[in-house]
Amino acid sequence: MTTWNADHIRATLTAAAAKDPAGDYTLHPVLSEAAVAGFEAQHGITLPEDYRTFLLQVGNGGAGPDYGVHPLGETEPSPGGTLEIAEIGCDHYHHLVLTGPSRGRIWLDPNSGAGSAANFHDWYLTWLAAL
Repeated sequence: MTTWNADHIRATLTAAAAKDPAGDYTLHPVLSEAAVAGFEAQHGITLPEDYRTFLLQVGNGGAGPDYGVHPLGETEPSPGGTLEIAEIGCDHYHHLVLTGPSRGRIWLDPNSGAGSAANFHDWYLTWLAAL
């Protein structure tokens, strides 16, 4: 099971906000197990464990790569088995793969032709470490 150090994440975001007052380093409140399970049931999916745990322990989106992590429910899972989780800009997005052999990986917008080997946990912590 993925473990998130929510205190470390919040402290890093607080320090980043002090250095960059114009930036948005706010996390949305965490979700309840019932809210996450409800989303999964509604869409007939099971979220990758590291992303699911992030929603329950760290926050329901907010501060994150590029324009931040979307709150759960802001976008719908695609028929292709991905969930748009963050906007890169210029109508390109980061997608969390929900099905298949790449399940749990982050892909850049399929229109950009780029992918990533990172899972949500590594993707998020790599961004955090660069602040």
